[in-house]
Amino acid sequence: MATALKQGYIVDGKIFDTAAEARDYQRMPQVKAALLALSGKNQDFADFLFENQEAIEAANDQSIRRVTKAERKMAAKAFAELSSISNGKLKFLQDNAQAFIDSFKWPLVNRLKPEEKVVKTREALSKLADEKAADWIIANFAALEAAYAAGIEKRAAPTGSGLAEYLAAKKAGPEALAAYQAKKAAERAANATKA
Repeated sequence: MATALKQGYIVDGKIFDTAAEARDYQRMPQVKAALLALSGKNQDFADFLFENQEAIEAANDQSIRRVTKAERKMAAKAFAELSSISNGKLKFLQDNAQAFIDSFKWPLVNRLKPEEKVVKTREALSKLADEKAADWIIANFAALEAAYAAGIEKRAAPTGSGLAEYLAAKKAGPEALAAYQAKKAAERAANATKA
């Protein structure tokens, strides 16, 4: 019997399937500290904010959501797992798995005016917490987003890649772009002869 080889990430003796999960675990103390500071040292409220991060972010996000490639892959994996279960009641889903994956769409969301968005956000948050907490979350959502992003490494844009020079040449017109491309071709040829 062959065994499957699976790649994982080990942090503090815990095994994670993806690098994103491992990074989130590593960032957890920073996020919790930021939420504690934001909540005025109220540990219970900070814990509530941490545990309900997805629901809080979803309540504030009233935008149209498109299915990403990663979500399609997750659906395909879920249906593959479903096909391994031998149950007559699941046969329809198993037989039509690809059709479900191909046609999957998130529920429609109507575009909202700013005041309607606040009302919808308050309604969604009131299912999680009392009115006072919901109002606090709405008023401090930008600071909450920053706290949830604590520990995420901000990368600087690469320099020296020539992108800015290329874009400037492209904007200047076809002659400038042709001159830029000729210059880069000469540089590549010079580098090739050195090697």
